[in-house]
Amino acid sequence: KDCGMENRLPDVISWYDGYSFAGKEMLCPWSVLNFLCDALRTADPAAFQPRNYWANSSGNDIIEICMKRPDSGDSQRIQHLIDGGTEEIELCEFTSYPEITADTDFNIFVTLMLHTGYLTQDRNAVPSASDFTPVKIPNQEVTECFRNKAKYLFSGSNPEWKRKSRDLLKALLEGDARRTSGIIRDMLLTFLSVRDTAYESVYHAFLLGVLGIAAKTSGLEIKSNSECGDGFSDIVLLDDGRGIAVIIEFKKSSSRSRDEWRRLCETAIAQIDSQSYDFDLRNDYDIVRKYGIVFYGKNCEAVHREYRREE
Repeated sequence: KDCGMENRLPDVISWYDGYSFAGKEMLCPWSVLNFLCDALRTADPAAFQPRNYWANSSGNDIIEICMKRPDSGDSQRIQHLIDGGTEEIELCEFTSYPEITADTDFNIFVTLMLHTGYLTQDRNAVPSASDFTPVKIPNQEVTECFRNKAKYLFSGSNPEWKRKSRDLLKALLEGDARRTSGIIRDMLLTFLSVRDTAYESVYHAFLLGVLGIAAKTSGLEIKSNSECGDGFSDIVLLDDGRGIAVIIEFKKSSSRSRDEWRRLCETAIAQIDSQSYDFDLRNDYDIVRKYGIVFYGKNCEAVHREYRREE
C-alpha cells in the first residue's frame, strides 16, 4: 500500500488469476511473485505493467503441437479458447507428455493442458453432460502465450510455414490449380481465425499474408486490390524474371457443394475477363495466369486459365 499499488489488483487478477487448487481459487504464485519483485525494483511501482512470466518458464512446446493439429474442427475449438470461450472435454487420465503428438485425441491433449496449467476448469459453465468438463484459458498471461505462438507458427519465421508458402507460390506460377487448392486447404486446416462464417476479406488477408512471405524471399512483386482494366483485382503476382503474371480472384461459398464451388470459380474467372484485369499485363508478360479461388470454411477450390502471348 505504501508503494501505491493498492489499485493494481484488477490488473494482477486479469493477468494471473484463474487457477484452482484443492477447490480453492488462486492466482499463479510464480507470476505474482515475479511481478511484485520487478514492480518494487522500479522507481514507480504503481506504474509498472503486468508482463508475461509464464512464457519464460517453459518452451511452450505443447501450444505449438496443439496448433499444428490436422483436424479443422479441433483448430476451431482451439481458436474459440483463445477468443475467451469455453470448451467441453472428456477428461482422460494417465496421460504423459511424451505420448502427445499432433494426432493425439483432442480430449487427451486438452486434459494434459489442463493438468499443466495452460487451461483451467470453468466453474461458471454448466456441462451438457455429467462426463464432460468445461475448460478455458485461465488468464491474459496464458492467452498471450497462445497468441505469440500463433504469430510465430503462421509467419515467415516458421520454416514449415515458409516452405508451404513457397510451394503455393510455385504451384500458382506453374498453373497447377489442383496443387494450389490442396496446399491452401492444408494450410487452412491448421490456420487459426478462419471459421465457416469467415468473410471473403478474411481469406483475402490470409492468402495475401501467405504469398507475401514467399514473394518477399523470391523477389516477386505482389499487389492487393490494385486497379486493373475496368476494376480492381484481388491479388496480382508479378514475376518479371520469368515473364509470368498471376491474377487471383476470390469468392466465398455458402454451400457445401463442390459443384457450386466450381461454378463460383468459373464466375471469378469470368469476372477477370469481363473486367479486363489482364489487359495491361498481356503487353508486359508472356504468360498471364488467371485463378478463380473459392473458399468454404477450411476448404477451397481453384480453377486456372492462362493467356500466352504469341511470338
